[in-house]
Amino acid sequence: MRLITLNGIAKSCLKQWGKPIHYYADVLKFSSDCLREIIFDTLQITNTVRLPLDEFNEAEIPADYVDWCAVGVQAGQFVRPLVQKSTLNRMMNIDTDDGSQITYPEITDTTNEWGLPVQWWGVNVNTRGENTGGYYGLGAGSEPDTFEVIEERNVIKVNQLISDTKIVFTYISDGTYSNAATQITPLAQKTIETYNSWQFKEVSRSYGLGDAQAAKRLFEREHEKLRARKNDLTPELLTRIMNRHRKASIHL
Repeated sequence: MRLITLNGIAKSCLKQWGKPIHYYADVLKFSSDCLREIIFDTLQITNTVRLPLDEFNEAEIPADYVDWCAVGVQAGQFVRPLVQKSTLNRMMNIDTDDGSQITYPEITDTTNEWGLPVQWWGVNVNTRGENTGGYYGLGAGSEPDTFEVIEERNVIKVNQLISDTKIVFTYISDGTYSNAATQITPLAQKTIETYNSWQFKEVSRSYGLGDAQAAKRLFEREHEKLRARKNDLTPELLTRIMNRHRKASIHL
């Protein structure tokens, strides 16, 4: 696939405007700003990395992280997804003696000789110790395959019951580390060029307010075209999505 660099876009703008190379740094800054903005919703450049878990089942969030897409553990050629759970404690468990971080203790239940919680005796068990059912509202159990993204601590916390030492983390990058050599799809070239033109007319004394507003509208139209081109929704994909939720059942 052919890609284009921000350096090439900046020089292309200067050539179209008839401006000298002295404006290169400004145009490159405009290009980097535009790329950072359209990455969030349009280009959505995602990175997938393996993150090691420490002894507290926590992994450090990458520096260019904006939002998470998926968290899972590797299972052969597949990735088994983990489920976000907001009840995982976001705070560190601190040792009262030396102030160091320690793992949370496991939760233990008090059970009777039949392995049933004592408080349920006489409600769901008859006098012969037989289970009579009716356990309504118990939920899904301990749900060990869970995680929580704790942005204030810059970590991803994984349930302590998971024995894996690494997680597979897919996230949206913010493009912070873009430079002249950053490569992007050619579909975004016209959008970035019109953004550069708009910003240049905003700060230049050679153009009026009307010129800047016209350049902004041109950028918005190019941005809409880019979003339409990046939309990969097809009739075949729509049919597959609908059929995926159809099950064989008795016709009434």
